[in-house]
Amino acid sequence: GRASDIQRLTQLLTGPDVTASSSAVPVLGKDFIVHPLQIAQLVDAGACAVLLVASLLGPDLELMLNTCTVLGIEGVVEVHTTDETLLAIESGATAIMVNRRSRATCEV
Repeated sequence: GRASDIQRLTQLLTGPDVTASSSAVPVLGKDFIVHPLQIAQLVDAGACAVLLVASLLGPDLELMLNTCTVLGIEGVVEVHTTDETLLAIESGATAIMVNRRSRATCEV
């Protein structure tokens, strides 16, 4: 969700002075992340992980994962195909989520 949604959720869970590292409940920011500033906003809001869609980012996936590392947030890479899985691994992903549902057709 949006950074403001993440911030409200983390404040409800742990209080107004929450940080990603102090939250007892892991919060993942799920949005169509296409720019490093979006990752920074989610970190500031209290997220401890962010969903990165391999098919959306393509060759920019490595940059986004590096941004996650620098900012201290986990980049979880969503993949749909073998090629996307290989891209995720080659880009340095340490957490991969396999989604069998096609984004184009919504079929499993």
